[in-house]
Amino acid sequence: MYQYLRHLKRPDSIALEEPWRFRIETLGVRDRPTPTGILEEQHAKRIERVTVTPSASSISATQALTVTVVVSAGKKNPTPTGAVTLTGGGYSSAATTLSGGKATIAIPAGTLGLGSTTLTAIYAPDASGSATYGVAMGTSAVTVTTATPD
Repeated sequence: MYQYLRHLKRPDSIALEEPWRFRIETLGVRDRPTPTGILEEQHAKRIERVTVTPSASSISATQALTVTVVVSAGKKNPTPTGAVTLTGGGYSSAATTLSGGKATIAIPAGTLGLGSTTLTAIYAPDASGSATYGVAMGTSAVTVTTATPD
């Protein structure tokens, strides 16, 4: 059986990090089975895109910011379920549940540090989605400037 398994190769079009399971079926004479099984693909569907869209690309330190996160798995796959967290510029959100693959997170004024900040959204599937999807992330940049006095 070792000889048989040693010669199985993974298709070039599949990413190396995907887990695989070997299924060996035996047919043949009693006590001398003949392996007939082939490689079965066992992997989670990939999240196609995590889009992070801030309400503005530049804000003053006294302004709040709303960030919309959309998690997409492509047209032929079910809508991802689970939650996203948003971090960046000294801010970290609580997990926000997706609704229709989308979550909106409000960052209070004065929360983000000054300068250019990368906001990172991390998607984690819930119990019903974990068999289908894995963790994914997306980023977007925001600039926070000092407030100008009136």
